[in-house]
Amino acid sequence: MIRGSKNKIKRFITILCTISMTFFGIGSFAYAQPTDPFADYMADNVEIVVADSAQQAAEAVPAENNEKFYKVDMTNGDVKTGNDETVKDGFEKLYGESYAESGLEDASKTKQKQQIEQMTSESEMYSLNQIEGNTAEVTSQFATCRLLVKTTNISNTYGALSGTQISGFCILKYADEKTTAEAYKALCKEFGTENVLKDMPIKGQDDLNESGLKGSETGTNWSYDYMEFKKAVDPLELRGNDVVVAVLDTGIMKSHKAFEGTYIKDGYNFVDVNTDVSDKNGHGTVSSSVIAQSTGMNVSILPVKVLDDNGDGSEVDLILGLNYAEEKGAIIANVSLGGSLDDEDLAAMETAFDGYSGIIIAAAGNSGYDVRNNNFWPAVSDRVISVSALKNTGNNTAAFDASYSNFGECIDYTAPGTGIYGAALDNTYTYKYYKGTSFASPHVAAAAALVMSNDKTIDTQSEMVAALNKISKDEGDAGFDIYCGNGCPILGNLTIKEPAPTETQPTTSAPVVTKPKVVVVNISNAKAYAASMTYTGKALKPLPSVSYGGKTLKNGTDYTVSYKNNKKVGKATVTITGKGNYKGTKSISFKVNPKGTSLKKISRSKKALTVKWKKQKTKMSTSRITGYHIQLATNSKFTANVKNVYVKGYSKKSKKIKKLKKKKKYYVRVRTYKTISGTKYYSNWSKVKSAKTK
Repeated sequence: MIRGSKNKIKRFITILCTISMTFFGIGSFAYAQPTDPFADYMADNVEIVVADSAQQAAEAVPAENNEKFYKVDMTNGDVKTGNDETVKDGFEKLYGESYAESGLEDASKTKQKQQIEQMTSESEMYSLNQIEGNTAEVTSQFATCRLLVKTTNISNTYGALSGTQISGFCILKYADEKTTAEAYKALCKEFGTENVLKDMPIKGQDDLNESGLKGSETGTNWSYDYMEFKKAVDPLELRGNDVVVAVLDTGIMKSHKAFEGTYIKDGYNFVDVNTDVSDKNGHGTVSSSVIAQSTGMNVSILPVKVLDDNGDGSEVDLILGLNYAEEKGAIIANVSLGGSLDDEDLAAMETAFDGYSGIIIAAAGNSGYDVRNNNFWPAVSDRVISVSALKNTGNNTAAFDASYSNFGECIDYTAPGTGIYGAALDNTYTYKYYKGTSFASPHVAAAAALVMSNDKTIDTQSEMVAALNKISKDEGDAGFDIYCGNGCPILGNLTIKEPAPTETQPTTSAPVVTKPKVVVVNISNAKAYAASMTYTGKALKPLPSVSYGGKTLKNGTDYTVSYKNNKKVGKATVTITGKGNYKGTKSISFKVNPKGTSLKKISRSKKALTVKWKKQKTKMSTSRITGYHIQLATNSKFTANVKNVYVKGYSKKSKKIKKLKKKKKYYVRVRTYKTISGTKYYSNWSKVKSAKTK
């Protein structure tokens, strides 16, 4: 009896195990909790919108308006936002434990600093920006819920809600900060940390209004005389050599009298994704007024709003803003903003300027430290011209202002930054005195604009540096030094070129006609992309978009195209061959995605829905699909309680999905997919239908 009972028990356990393996082995593909934290996203992909402009890209992936910066009081654990509002349980949110558990309360200042540094370094969501006194400033690394990947071919977006491609980048938008952090790890594993960029927060520098100093419309800047702007403005402003300077900042107060005689272009707002570039902070208006007051009618300003009313922004908006400046013909960009990055993020940011071929002039920062030691970006980058600040020491002399200005080997030039007379937002005629490297930087931007107006052949950073070096006055120690760089540009040292003769000007002899030198460019260095296509059974030939140095190249004139593997679903290739002034070839790929399907009906049952769709036609067997992807969620944006179900087989046309919530409304959509060499190619989604479970 005992032996027989044991055998029965063994048979029962065997049967039970078999049932369990069947349920959790086969059914787990759709329902079981994955052990891999990214398994939910492995086949979840969104259509990447190829943007025709920076504006279109911004509209495709708008930033989430989450808090970017927090201030932690290390003496009592209070956490406040940038608006000085106390965050409930803020310490535990940032560090995963309460203030009482942290041990900071009874620690010395040195120990508190070390503890905060350690706790933040262990966090995947937050990073330490700086510590001043008893306050630690902490940055939320994924506040905007966006990531940027340096690639034009991304097959897995790891749960992104939307995506766009521009200038060789893919920008992805996610539902929340945690999902963004998880996707970041997965994308880094696939593409490498140097090619994946967190949309890290940046801010306009904490420039100070100098108390007690308030001016009227009659005031002038000491910098105007010190840098001898008048000697270049007077002979150049009627030349017609117009130069556009983009000011990437908090916007502009166009109606201010500081801008009389200066043409202000319409611009764009990348913070709110609209055309309203009005300034409610003041930082951008002051920066722009420095340029306006230092130049003539031949220099115009393009306001690009990348910082919000608190002076905060993000790196993706800055990148899009630079792309926008390129599109609008602004060959000079002033960026009086920045943020400290770790080495990992800094490596990724070095690719951020690929969409802009012009000259970027950046503020060195106002923390009084070495730019390179703190990786203060973008001033630390070799791709920008970095500017420190001078103060007025009287009798037409100036000196480096060590009370706030950053310094280091990254500094290229210095310029007046203390006691700067700039436009204020109080009304259309009020000015105030300001100080900060944010206002030293636009002085050099103004100087660069005049140098370029004098010589329009200058259009690269290296050429501009060479030209500025020729006119710069040595400041500080002899030669290059870490505080003043190569010195301060003095426009009185600029040799003004004679204007080219016009048709109405008499000439003593017939003009000598010389053929311009033709520069042949290798088209392999051009930027190019081709849009994804949908299978039709015929050879598909999307015309690629090709540009070089900001110029859009023309098919037939500058290049020709040929195609390969462009009929069946999968990866197709278009080869671009240079023509005329362009030589060489460049091959890029584009997707041929399968045809989609339509959602026919959803039947309800207890905690389940049966989804029916139109099956794939047999006549498409030459590019037959692998199966169907069904997606369910409890909201129409497909961000809540998302469930992905895959049904193999082109002839299938229905699927019952169980283990749903009782009496819950679900939104449902379906698409086809084909797996080729481990890569899934998806059709567009069907129209969404909804149904409520019983």
